[in-house]
Amino acid sequence: MSQRKTTSTEMTIVNQRTAPPQAEERSKAIPILECPPELSPVARQEWERIVAELIAKGVLSRFDRGALALYCTAYALAMEAAELVHKNGPIITSPNGYPQQSPYLSHFNQQVATMMRIATEFGFTPASRSRIFSWEQKNSLLIENVHEREGNKSPW
Repeated sequence: MSQRKTTSTEMTIVNQRTAPPQAEERSKAIPILECPPELSPVARQEWERIVAELIAKGVLSRFDRGALALYCTAYALAMEAAELVHKNGPIITSPNGYPQQSPYLSHFNQQVATMMRIATEFGFTPASRSRIFSWEQKNSLLIENVHEREGNKSPW
């Protein structure tokens, strides 16, 4: 017969520090921002795709609803323009017979630029994601964490 192993008091303390969050913490209801009714179906799909994850990451609040709606609208317009570029091609023939850039391509580029500006604010790009942190999660770049790693020795 095998005997049950006992843990020391020190081991119990270590396990408590590294234990995963309790069930109550994990089951906290995350409030979901309501999608603005004026968004198109494609913009609504994009909203539904990203809003829950942004809230879970702690980078979205109710104040960001307008900016996120603009991002989703720009996404929907970009996808519509991309479809028209695929259908008609990036180069069209002018009334004089000369080739010129499709106005749909220009529109697509403008919407993508808008999306990228807003995306950096929400941390959708790898570079911007490294600068954004959640108040609920510790950021490795915060001074408090540097002090913790160095045994609370202040460099100043």
